[in-house]
Amino acid sequence: MNREPELSAAEQLAAFENAQREMTPVAKRGAKQLGMLCVSLGLVLGTLHGLLHVYHPERSLTAFFVLVGAAILAIFALSLGYLKVRSVLPRGMSKAYLLSLFASFGIYAVTLTLITTPMAAFLVVLLGLAVALPLLLGGVWMMKR
Repeated sequence: MNREPELSAAEQLAAFENAQREMTPVAKRGAKQLGMLCVSLGLVLGTLHGLLHVYHPERSLTAFFVLVGAAILAIFALSLGYLKVRSVLPRGMSKAYLLSLFASFGIYAVTLTLITTPMAAFLVVLLGLAVALPLLLGGVWMMKR
């Protein structure tokens, strides 16, 4: 017992196009917010990874656990931010987010094996940039879209 009037195909199409037009700014804002979150997480993970080379477990176990805890909190914050905006994201943004996140995690895991190896400061900075780069690129791409 539907009391709403039946719409013709042309009226349905017009209503759909109107709803889609109203969602476009919301989707762009969601993509921009997710992009900013990705850039922020990339910078935080890169910095924390660089600090892990300085405060590795052999030097200070407490500082090591604090840095790992900060990384976990940053990842948790990004996950909550993603859950908040994912319903309004344009097509392809979730895939870009996941690819950049997993690429950064992969690089982070590989370079984490090197934290007790003595290195020059510029190599530590390069490793931090390598960890951050996938999230930075993905975030900038999302913000530009």
